[in-house]
Amino acid sequence: MNEKPGWFHISKTSGNKRLARSMLLILCAAISLIFTGAFITYAVLKTVTPTATNVFQSDKNIRIKLDEPQWEDHGRSEALGYVPGQKIDKDPTVTLQADSVDSYVALKVQYYGADNKELTGEEFGKLYLNKDKQDEINSEGIDYSYAWEYIGMAADDKGEVYIYKDILSQDAASTVKKENMTEPLFTRVYLSSDIHQDEVKKKLPEFNIKITAYAIQANGNTYDSAKTEMMSFINSIADY
Repeated sequence: MNEKPGWFHISKTSGNKRLARSMLLILCAAISLIFTGAFITYAVLKTVTPTATNVFQSDKNIRIKLDEPQWEDHGRSEALGYVPGQKIDKDPTVTLQADSVDSYVALKVQYYGADNKELTGEEFGKLYLNKDKQDEINSEGIDYSYAWEYIGMAADDKGEVYIYKDILSQDAASTVKKENMTEPLFTRVYLSSDIHQDEVKKKLPEFNIKITAYAIQANGNTYDSAKTEMMSFINSIADY
């Protein structure tokens, strides 16, 4: 019989060693499973609905018109050729136009003297108006209506702001009163008899009263909150 080379040797494993090797393999397999399980990610059920877009838009708006009927009829021409002590008709009135929402309205009154210099109402009155303290209507030289309330002076200029006490709404044909129109803020300007012509120009001084109308929606506003909101609105926009 040929002898096997010395390097070719197989040793027999005893039963105890074979058992130990089997247990080691099982343990390694278990550890492998444990580490493999640590990296398993579980799928989470998810879904999303289509976006529900709720569009809010409106065809509502506020539309007002400022008129001065008596001024346009004859007051303007009288003012262009006034004489000291004259009474000039001027009647600023606001109308709520068709398709407009109910609104609170206000008027800003600005006074300008010679050289178009802006004045306060008090300064303007001293220079150009006939103030009769004994006459309740003519105590300020302008017959302001009680239907309006003075609520303050504009922040960026010397304009006086007056709010109409009633809400303007679309006119009801069944009533005599026009619900869509204010009473005039005033109807007449009383000029002072002490206005003198310029000695150089030989002309009476030129001065003017500027009126601007504003409106805010009535819905959601009380009269008191409307006054605050109106002043904030007027102060937030540029002068026209």
